[in-house]
Amino acid sequence: MAAALDLAPAIPDARLAELHFGHWELRRWDDIARDEIDAWATDIVQYRPGGGESVLQMAQRVAAFYQHWHTQQQDAIVICHAGTIRLLQACQRGLAPAAMALEAAQQAHHIAYGSTLLLQT
Repeated sequence: MAAALDLAPAIPDARLAELHFGHWELRRWDDIARDEIDAWATDIVQYRPGGGESVLQMAQRVAAFYQHWHTQQQDAIVICHAGTIRLLQACQRGLAPAAMALEAAQQAHHIAYGSTLLLQT
């Protein structure tokens, strides 16, 4: 398909992965201790759910991807989770990683499953 459309082959990039939830991964919310969820809600930017990564750490790696892509000045098709998309949108608006993380953590998203968004460098 990529050849037929004259597209470069897909290049996976770990910087675009969804938040790593540590030992919370693949668990139902009901199976996670309430005090752990409350701790995350208290400090949603810095807390590392399940010992994984914080929203700030995710924002930093997404910002690194965005900066690299921005300096390359190349078109790209990025397929990723809504959390990553929200952080990429914040990058486009010029927010620093801490502000990106806070915004992503505080605002509900309105990105429909399977939707397409256009970001420009």
